[in-house]
Amino acid sequence: MILEDLIDLSLRIKDRVTEYLGSDEELDYASEGGDLVRAVDEAAKLEVERWASASRRPSILSEENGFIKGEDVGLILIDPIDGSSNADRGIPFSCISIAYSLSNSIKDLSASVILNIFSGDLYYAERGKGAYKNG
Repeated sequence: MILEDLIDLSLRIKDRVTEYLGSDEELDYASEGGDLVRAVDEAAKLEVERWASASRRPSILSEENGFIKGEDVGLILIDPIDGSSNADRGIPFSCISIAYSLSNSIKDLSASVILNIFSGDLYYAERGKGAYKNG
């Protein structure tokens, strides 16, 4: 079930940020990770927050959002816009990167999703079940 949730989240973020691709709009504050926040980052951050509050979710650790305490077990690690500067400039090398761990340790990673924001190519993997592209 978690893999489908990760895919759903990545698609929601992509839908939310599409209008900001190539906008090159910077906002006047830094993310939890210390980077200058761009409009595309803020749109992704808001979608992560909306998704996290929708129902019982694992905790989330995100470059844009910091730590969001969840009600379910596990931890979702996410870089909502990996390559923000490229996305801002319309350079087609940017993706959404998400991974899920059964605990708070990287050694327990069990699923991951990478979605190319520009091409829509979806890469995903689940421990013990293989890795796939688009399907």
